[in-house]
Order: sequence, then C-alpha cells, then structure tokens
Amino acid sequence: MISRAGPSEPPGGPERLRKALRHLTDGSLDLLFPPRCAHCKRPGSLLCEACIALILPLPNAPAPAYLDSFYALGGFDGPLRSAIHAFKYDGQRRMAGWFGEQLAALALPLDADLIAPVPLHPKRERERGYNQSALLASQVAERLHIPQDNAVLRRTRVTQQQATLGYADRATNMRDAFSADAERARGKVIVLVDDVCTSGATLSSCAAALRAAGAKHIYGLTIARALRDDPS
Repeated sequence: MISRAGPSEPPGGPERLRKALRHLTDGSLDLLFPPRCAHCKRPGSLLCEACIALILPLPNAPAPAYLDSFYALGGFDGPLRSAIHAFKYDGQRRMAGWFGEQLAALALPLDADLIAPVPLHPKRERERGYNQSALLASQVAERLHIPQDNAVLRRTRVTQQQATLGYADRATNMRDAFSADAERARGKVIVLVDDVCTSGATLSSCAAALRAAGAKHIYGLTIARALRDDPS
C-alpha cells in the first residue's frame, strides 16, 4: 500500500517553504479578489458547500481501453462542469487544491509507483500558460507522497481539441498522439491524471503508450466523467 510518511525534512526545508509561500499567495489572492463559487457565484469559496453537495458519485462503468481501472469524482455536469471550466479556461488555478484533495482520496488505495499527468503539446501549453493535468497531478502526488513524473509521457504531435469533436472522431484524433519513456515506465504502477474523461480516447491513447513501454498497471484518475450521450 502507499506509504503515508514522506521523506524526512529539516524544519524550514524547501518543501515547507514552497507550501508556506503557496498558502501566503492564495491568502493574498483571496483578499484582493474574494472567491466566488464557480457554479452558483455565491461569494466566499471557489466551490460552495451547497454546490459540492450536488456532486453525486457515478455508477460503475467500464474503464477506457488499456486501463486496469478508472476513478472520477462525478459526472461532467452541474457544479463539476462549472468548476472545471473555471479551472481550465478562466485561469482559476487555485481550484487545483480542492480537486487534488478529492482525487488523492480516490487514489489512496492504489499501490502506485508514480503519478503521471496527461501531457499537453508544448505549443498548446504555451497558449494556455499551464497544463491543468500537471497541476492536478502535483496536488495528488504531494498528498500521497508518490513521485510525480511529467516526462514518462510525451505528446508527439499537435491534435485538434477534443471538445470540438464528436465521439466518433476523438479516437482517430488521439491515435498515436503519445509516446512513453520505457526506462521510466517499465514495471511501474502508474496513476494517469487528467481533468475530464469524455469518450476515453485521450486516456486510452496515453495508456496504450505506457503499456507498450512496459508499464505493469495503469489507473485513470479524473475530476469528472461525461455520460455517454453528452456531446461535449
């Protein structure tokens, strides 16, 4: 099982300093720009308790291809959809903290060797300014004391945005879009992190590359999973 104890660190070590600076920055942002719920716009939090209560667990569904199993907080609708949109497109990076806490709780039983985000192509990451999946992966890795590896997967070509495509075209769009580093992946149990699973094409393409590189087990972990009849 996952070790809950991280490496020993002297008081004032670099990781504690990073955490302190992050808390200070978040607190300053809250003072300058008081948060509002991403869904109902009620002031006071990025996602209020009333909207969190509306998030329901998903019924069991098959994992996307090449994954051993798959986990999501809920369906891609209502408060989760609003929160993901704010996180992904409106620059609300602070959402990563709450998302990461919830995702880490889902991943807690997994005996993983590393946490891997779905990579963006460098061109797309420059346009957006950050990779939301990497932010989520860092939050999960920090909470579970499992190494995060942003280099085990690489996006090999620019793909059309999945949100602009229907289900039938998503698998074609993602085919052979990723490669994996065999030295990093071979024999490893890997938790693959993304923000949303819609058709499963992106996760499947990533997992196929990791399988080809010799990964032992691969688990998918996302904030939300779309219902099959959701066209977005």
